Amino acid sequence: MQGVGIELILGQIAGAIALAFLISTYFKKDKISIAKTMLISNIFYILHYFLIGALSGCYALVVALLRDYYILLREKHHKKYRHRALYNNSLVFIGIFAIYFCLIIINFNEPLNILPPFAGLLYFTFEWFGNRFLVKLSSGTASSMWLAYDITNFSVPGIITDVLSIVACIIGLLKDRRRGRRKPHKRHKK
Repeated sequence: MQGVGIELILGQIAGAIALAFLISTYFKKDKISIAKTMLISNIFYILHYFLIGALSGCYALVVALLRDYYILLREKHHKKYRHRALYNNSLVFIGIFAIYFCLIIINFNEPLNILPPFAGLLYFTFEWFGNRFLVKLSSGTASSMWLAYDITNFSVPGIITDVLSIVACIIGLLKDRRRGRRKPHKRHKK
């Protein structure tokens, strides 16, 4: 039996740092600071997956980093540059979609390795079009795919992240459902 390698230990430490940044987003209020913190978290998760040898997850997160950076720019400059094609460009959507699709094809020989790029593709597609319910639903589904991948690659921080994400999605969907059942209050004029 071999000992635990230094790469695995450093990888788990990088993952723990990424998880700490991710948890800190739950305490942030505005979309810009959340997006910036997510970018930092993604950088540490990329390092984490690289060090533990889970390259499919690493590559999918590189694409997610680019995707999130683009979304950050879109959010940050939405009002100022909404007329510019870059921020509403379908070519950007097609490009990111194609990269995820290529990662799926490249990793097709190993079924579990297609889960990270497929999860990224699923989430990205619904996030792009902005349907709140479908974004939450796809996020929970994507986290379930990541959970299976993380268990097989012994990504302890990834497993914790996925469980937190799934729980947050379920809570969000239940809150939305409860709000949907509630009738709006009518105010009577005095």
